[in-house]
Amino acid sequence: IKDEFRQFLDTVQFSTPRIPILMNATASYEKNPERIKDCLAEQLTAPLDFPMIVDNMNGFETEQLHEIGAKEILIGFIKKIREKK
Repeated sequence: IKDEFRQFLDTVQFSTPRIPILMNATASYEKNPERIKDCLAEQLTAPLDFPMIVDNMNGFETEQLHEIGAKEILIGFIKKIREKK
């Protein structure tokens, strides 16, 4: 399925983002549109290392976090991870 999704992404034009995007599949920041497409396809089947993602957000001087949804589940996880540091 990820190969099919990656092929679909090839039909979509991505611009270089003004700020780096933290990718779930790699827990790293990307600005290259082709690498972003690769990571989006990869995250369909890749395990998520959420603590590593939070650590990388901390290194980027993240001041605000916004969660869209019914509850603040991820914000709670982030608070717990940051408290352990």
